[in-house]
Amino acid sequence: MLGEQAAKDTKKEMFLPGTSLSAQLQCLLNSSHRKLDLVAASEIMGVSMRTLRCRLKAEGFSYSGEVDQWRFKKGVKIFEKYSTFN
Repeated sequence: MLGEQAAKDTKKEMFLPGTSLSAQLQCLLNSSHRKLDLVAASEIMGVSMRTLRCRLKAEGFSYSGEVDQWRFKKGVKIFEKYSTFN
């Protein structure tokens, strides 16, 4: 139940007019507690896989590129948190 409400709240935040699909996808990746593949992401976002791919391409992005960027940012945050050089 609690997970369902969090997903609904995330959808409300994600689908704001004027928000890029790339930004919406990053928000979704940040809120997910499981591996989020293209199928799951498109279902949650309420579009087909093909539509999601096409819209991302129109913005100059790809699903795999967005996931790679998200993983990189997450890795940097973890590194900075535990780095002894700070």
